[in-house]
Amino acid sequence: MDAARAAAAAEAASAREALMERETQDERRRQEEERNHQHYEIERRETHGPALHQNKDPLSFNILDEFFIKINTSPPKYEFKLPYDKMHTLSFHGEVIPGKYLVVPDGLTIYLPNRSGDYFYARLPEGHTWYDVFEDHSGLLKDMYIRKYMAGSLISEHALTGDPFYENGTEYFSPIGLLEKDAPKIDCSGNDCSAASANSELIKFMTEHLRWLGDEEPLQLKERENLLSLMSARYGQPKEILRRHIKSHLNKYADKYFEGNMDQIIDRKEFIKRYLNERSWSLSNILNRIAKARRSDPSISGTWFTTFCRWDKENNDFNQFKYCNETELPRLPQDFFDEKATFAGVSDDLVRQASLASNSGSVNFKNIMDQLYSIKGRLGVQESKRLIRIKKVSSRGQSISFKDVCFIFQLKQKYN
Repeated sequence: MDAARAAAAAEAASAREALMERETQDERRRQEEERNHQHYEIERRETHGPALHQNKDPLSFNILDEFFIKINTSPPKYEFKLPYDKMHTLSFHGEVIPGKYLVVPDGLTIYLPNRSGDYFYARLPEGHTWYDVFEDHSGLLKDMYIRKYMAGSLISEHALTGDPFYENGTEYFSPIGLLEKDAPKIDCSGNDCSAASANSELIKFMTEHLRWLGDEEPLQLKERENLLSLMSARYGQPKEILRRHIKSHLNKYADKYFEGNMDQIIDRKEFIKRYLNERSWSLSNILNRIAKARRSDPSISGTWFTTFCRWDKENNDFNQFKYCNETELPRLPQDFFDEKATFAGVSDDLVRQASLASNSGSVNFKNIMDQLYSIKGRLGVQESKRLIRIKKVSSRGQSISFKDVCFIFQLKQKYN
């Protein structure tokens, strides 16, 4: 018996020691993670200056304050800065999905250079032999300015396609994916430095987005020419044979077609598979994939620019909400839409004040939902049920309908 008790006691002591060792390791791991986070923050501040988005007013946007660091020289100088000097871009072909909207997920801010209904005009980089061929678009660049959609704001849902062959010429294409590339070197000083000039320079960089094959990539160019020829006569080709040719080509030149793609968020193989299956992405799906990746890896940027078209056959701007008419809720008064955003360096006649980026209702949409949710006990039974459903769908990162948006706005009006 004594031997059995001694063995049991030894086993218990061993278990206690193992538990203490695990707890010690967990504590060391926690401390290491905390030190790593502190080191990351210190490095970011020392290398890149203050964090982005210092402006707390969601209805005021100045591109100099947002992306440029002031250097106290004489005269003062401003330099374009992003964390780790990297710029992140959602590079797709796209169009607005009529009557569908989404709330930008927490931790993300999206910057769009083109308004709803407009194409995105991609060009070859300045200095390229064929740059002037695309310079006809330059007259349209003066009508473009950066729009900011911060976390919690309402934005139109978009259908995005990852098609490396979409409406492009044989010798040039737009890279597809969630792209990371070196941030542009943009600086200004003295009288030449303004929000307007900063906006123009950044958009110029964003539109120089095309990649040229020409004589530099003769094998890829030849295969691409053959594929485009097959695709133009695709109805005369067995579909599976064409798919195999396309798959082989895209896998072979994936480093070109998906140059800079952040595979840790969405692997290029997934882009190829979805393209071959003729399936588009939704903007909500893409943003949620980024938000999810950031929860496990906070070093992934929350600042994203876009280079996709926003063609819109139904004009999904803020004006349509003036006609909201959900049953048993008050109509929205005209002054409901009066509080509007300001964009430094952009003329009043250029700013499209019907943009979802420039109205307080859409900019603060999540806050409105949260405020209504906090008083759900005062709402009618059916009002409360519908509010809970909309909030749940939105919090999952899924799109909501025009009627759902109207319901939230009209409910705010009723309980304001």
